[in-house]
Amino acid sequence: MTLAGLISVTVLVFCRCGAALLLMPGFSSARFPLQVRLLVALALSASLTPLLAPGFGAAAQGEVMSGLILSELLTGGMIGLMGRLYLQALSFAGTVMANALGLSGIPGQPIDDTEAAPPIATLFSLAGVMMIFATNLHLETVRALRDSYGVLPPGPFLSASFMATQVIQTLARTAVLALQFSGPFLVYAVVLNFAIGLASKFTPQLSIYFATLGIATVLGLVLLRIVAPDVLAVFVDRYGAWLRAGQ
Repeated sequence: MTLAGLISVTVLVFCRCGAALLLMPGFSSARFPLQVRLLVALALSASLTPLLAPGFGAAAQGEVMSGLILSELLTGGMIGLMGRLYLQALSFAGTVMANALGLSGIPGQPIDDTEAAPPIATLFSLAGVMMIFATNLHLETVRALRDSYGVLPPGPFLSASFMATQVIQTLARTAVLALQFSGPFLVYAVVLNFAIGLASKFTPQLSIYFATLGIATVLGLVLLRIVAPDVLAVFVDRYGAWLRAGQ
C-alpha cells in the first residue's frame, strides 16, 4: 500500500475509533482533558492501522473518501452509543434508588457527566467507570473496536434500519438491566409506602410519614449496602459480555 493509501486508512480508523471513544463509558468522561482523549484516539488509530490496512484494500481511494469518512463516523458513533447505554442504565437505576429512598431532592455534584444528578446515581456512575478500568474492560474496548471491522467492514453507508435496530435492541437490554438493578428498591418503596399508609389509618392524629422518614432512609441505605456489590458485578459482567460478543 502506498503512503497516501496508508494515511487514508489511518484517517478512516481514527474516524471510527474517535467517534466510538467520544461516547464509550470511561473514555468519554468530562474529567478526561480533551487533549488526553484526542491523544488516546490518535494512539489507538496508529496502533490499529497496520492490522487493519489489508482489509481496506481499494476502499480507501480518494474519490470515495468523503463518503467513507461519514460512514465510519456513523459506525463509530453507533458503537459508542450502544456502550454508553449500559452506563446510562446504571445511572438511571441509581436515580430510581434515590427516589425510593427519598434522597432525590438532595443536589448532587456532577462527576462523570456535566449535569447534576442525585448522589446515588452519581455514585453508581463513578463506580461503574472505575470498575471498567479496574477489570481491564477498557482494553476489551480496544479489542472490540478492532473486531468491529470484521462485522462492519468499511464501505458504503450502513442502512438506517440496521443502525436503528442495533440501538433499539441494546436499549431494550439496558432497560431490562436497569429494572433488574432497581427492582429491590421498587419493592421496598411499595411495601414501605403501603405500611406507612396503613399505619396512618390507625393513627390519623400522627404524621406517620415524617415520623418514619429517617428510619425508612436508614433501612434503604442498608439495602443499598447489600445490593450495590451485586449491581456492579452484574454491570461489569453484562458490559463485558457485550464487548466480547458484540451483543
